[in-house]
Order: sequence, then C-alpha cells, then structure tokens
Amino acid sequence: MQEKNLILAIDDVEPGLVQAVKKLSKTLGRELHGLVLVDLNYPAIRERARDTSGLFKEIICDFDDPNVLQKHLKPHLDSLLAVTLRHESSVQSLRKVVPFLPFVPTPSESSLLWSTEKHLMRDRLHNYDSRLVPQY
Repeated sequence: MQEKNLILAIDDVEPGLVQAVKKLSKTLGRELHGLVLVDLNYPAIRERARDTSGLFKEIICDFDDPNVLQKHLKPHLDSLLAVTLRHESSVQSLRKVVPFLPFVPTPSESSLLWSTEKHLMRDRLHNYDSRLVPQY
C-alpha cells in the first residue's frame, strides 16, 4: 500500500496551509506534499492565494467535466491523506470533487449542499430541533 502523503487543496493555497502541512510533516515524521486543484470557473482565479514554497503542485481544470476531474485525481488517489479548502466559495467545487475521493474522509455531497443553501440548512435544523431555526 502506498504511503498517504498528499494534501489536496481546492482552488487556492494560503501561507497558513503551507505552514500547517510543514508542521504536520514534522509531527508525522514523514514528508508531505500538496496538490491544489483549481476550477476554471473559480471566481477569484486571478487573485487567488498561491503557494510560493513549491510544496503544492497546481492543476487547473474544468470541474464541470467529471471525466477531466477523474483523470487528474486518479494518479493521486492512493496517496491522498486529506482534502481542504479555505473559502466558502470553494464548497461547490469540493462538492464536484467528493465523488472522486473514495478513500478520503469527506463530508457528503448533500451535507455540503445543506451547509451552503440557507433554506436547506433551515430544513435540517428544523428536523433536528425546531427551536434552532431563526425566525425570519
């Protein structure tokens, strides 16, 4: 079995993530690397935070094409340790990637939708405990 040593970031890489990966490398006692998958349609693609350390390899692709996503992720599946994102605007990108990450603990596609769509979130809260739903 291949060692899990790859952190997948969605849409951008901020300096804090680079520091966290380096710290985790020391804690685990093995070298970790990163991969950042950037959606062609990411609204902040020009202004997004980029890794200048060389720790993260960048792949820009069309997240609306499942075949393209699968092609780019397949070579890395056995080495993926975790997936992360920084901004709420990237949650929909993560929703498109989740089906192709069978061996990485991730939220479900539906839970990602519930967490970003206010009316769906209110429905889930109401089903759990109606007192949690804010009046509007």
